[in-house]
Amino acid sequence: MIVAKFGGTAITPNNLHFVKNIITHHHGAVVVSAIGKQFDGDTKVTDLLKALHSRLPDTSLFDKIAFKYRSLVEQNDISIDINAILKDTITNIVQQNYYENTLSKGEELSAKVVAAFLGWKYVSAESLFRFGSRRLLGKETLKNISSVEGRFVTGGFYGARKDGRRVLFPRGGSDISAGIVAAALDASLYENWTDVNGLCIADPTKVNGAETVRCVSYSDMRLLAQCGATVLHPDSVLPAARKAIPINIRNYFNTSDCGTVVCNDSLPNQVLGVTARRNGNLYCTTIVFTLPHSVVAEAIYCMLKHADIHPMGVTGASNHLQLITVENILSAVYDVVMKLTS
Repeated sequence: MIVAKFGGTAITPNNLHFVKNIITHHHGAVVVSAIGKQFDGDTKVTDLLKALHSRLPDTSLFDKIAFKYRSLVEQNDISIDINAILKDTITNIVQQNYYENTLSKGEELSAKVVAAFLGWKYVSAESLFRFGSRRLLGKETLKNISSVEGRFVTGGFYGARKDGRRVLFPRGGSDISAGIVAAALDASLYENWTDVNGLCIADPTKVNGAETVRCVSYSDMRLLAQCGATVLHPDSVLPAARKAIPINIRNYFNTSDCGTVVCNDSLPNQVLGVTARRNGNLYCTTIVFTLPHSVVAEAIYCMLKHADIHPMGVTGASNHLQLITVENILSAVYDVVMKLTS
């Protein structure tokens, strides 16, 4: 049985049909995000909800959110009374008027629409993901999820306490929700569908032609995510790792590509990722690899010396190296380390 998570760019009017094309009889649960950006310059629904909450009781901004969900339903010919759902949603936002409730409405709306689109059961996330004051109650949550009968769709990113007050995972938390669902259902696979082919060795928006990593361990994936690789939330790895459930990061635009598999072991003699994070005026560049540490370190030091770059700090371990520099050296480091495996 497969659990699939679809990011916000898949839950848009032009892309929703990819979801139905991907789903097979092997899929038992789907976790969805709020509607994402539909074009450059567009605003994600979650960001619109954040702005809406800051303006309450003025609800005029909800019109933009409602338009997005009406378009999602109408363009994909989904049989659901979206106007009634939207009316109930804004009424609840105004009456409850607290941040976590408002921000979670995008995932709630997406789940209701996608459930109707697939003809599956909708299950509210607040009935599944149970929190204490702030911390997830693991045993109760797993029990709630495992007791659901039949195929279902739920929203990611949030849950609720026993008193019904909603609690949010961190941004990007739909990945975490899906990982928990996969663990609770003892899934054979957790598919994370996004708009890139998988984990790229470097950010493809910053490094042209960055190659895709085909196999990476849970621990290496978590390290990369913590250091800035945004394709998967670091905390989503843990539930799957505990039950040895493979995670397959794939591109719904390119289903012929096998994507990246996150499992017990990384491939040997590989560069797994080069990430860069800015902290004030400095950059932290992290290289994660399964090559001999001395080989990577020597290549990086030669490159820095040749470029007259002097790191303000160097740390690392057997599988990674971190450099603190004034310059952003992501592209330069990527070029150097890729030569080591060519």
